[in-house]
Amino acid sequence: MTSPTRTTGGARPHSSAGWEPRRGAAVIFDIDGTILRPGCRLQRAHMGAMAAAAAEVTGVPSAFRYRGGDLFVGEHSLSGYTDAGTIELLLRIAGVPREHRPEQLVRITETMCRRLAEDVGGLDCRGDLLYGVARLVAELRSAGVPVGLSTGNARAVAACKMGAAGLPGLEARGAFGDHHQAREDIVRDAVAGLRKEAAEDGRPLEPHDIVLVGDTPSDVRAARAAGIRCLAVATGAATEQLLREAGPDALAESLAEVSAADLMHPAARH
Repeated sequence: MTSPTRTTGGARPHSSAGWEPRRGAAVIFDIDGTILRPGCRLQRAHMGAMAAAAAEVTGVPSAFRYRGGDLFVGEHSLSGYTDAGTIELLLRIAGVPREHRPEQLVRITETMCRRLAEDVGGLDCRGDLLYGVARLVAELRSAGVPVGLSTGNARAVAACKMGAAGLPGLEARGAFGDHHQAREDIVRDAVAGLRKEAAEDGRPLEPHDIVLVGDTPSDVRAARAAGIRCLAVATGAATEQLLREAGPDALAESLAEVSAADLMHPAARH
C-alpha cells in the first residue's frame, strides 16, 4: 500500500491503491478533532467536567491545558486517549492505589457525565462542528448508510456533545471510551456492533465495508487492527505527515472535501 497524499481545494481525498469505496458501507466517526474543533466549547466543557469530577472523588485538583490544538495534563499529551485512559492517568497522578482505581474510575465517569449534562443542556453549539461534518453526515444518512461513532468519549458524554452540536442520535451506533483504554478495543466493539445489526437486517457487512474517519495516528492504527478502512483527516493536532506515516487508506485536509459518494460508491481513487 502506497502512502496517501494530501488533498487541496475541494478535491476528493487522495488515497492508496487499496482504497475502493463500496456501496453499502458503514461509516464511524471519531469526535474530538474529527467532528468537533479542537479546543472548542464542548471539548472544554467535557474536560472541565472531568477535572471537577476527579477532584471531587480524589480530593486532588486536576488541570488540563491546550498547546497548539493538543490537550495535555501535566506533560502528558492526551492525543488518542480515551476517557477511561485519561481518568486512569489522573488517578495515577493523584497517587490513588491501583486496587482503588476501578471503583474511583466508575465514580468519576458517572460524576463527569452528570456535570456535563448540566453544563451543556440547552446550549446551541453547532458552531463547534468542523466545516463539512453536518453536510457529510446528512448525505450519508439520506443515502441509507449506517453512521455512528468510534470515540474515546464516554457514551453519555458523546450523547451530550452530539445533541448540543446538532447531530443528535449519532451516538446510537458505535463504541465508546467508558471502559476501554485502548482505541483498538473501541473500534473492534464498534465493528462488532455494526456487523451484528447488519446481519439481523439481512445485509451482511464485512469489515472492509466499514470506514473509520479519524484525526489521529491512533485512529489509523486501530482501524488497521480491526481490519477496516480508515480515512484520516488533518483537522486535529496531528500533522498530515504523522497521519500519512501511520498508513491510512486515504487522507483529507478536512471533511469539507469529502462526499458520501467518496465513501460509498465502488470507484477506486488513485
